[in-house]
Amino acid sequence: MFIRHTSVDDLFCAIYITTKKVYLDDKMFLSSWEENLTLVMKNKVK
Repeated sequence: MFIRHTSVDDLFCAIYITTKKVYLDDKMFLSSWEENLTLVMKNKVK
């Protein structure tokens, strides 16, 4: 399963990583971000 990276993907990943560092203690916030990221990746693969 190969996902092609665009500048939007890179930006999204960068925001995700930064957010994860900033909100590391906020488990609910992280869970929603991870679910959204998973949904986005699944949609790209289709």
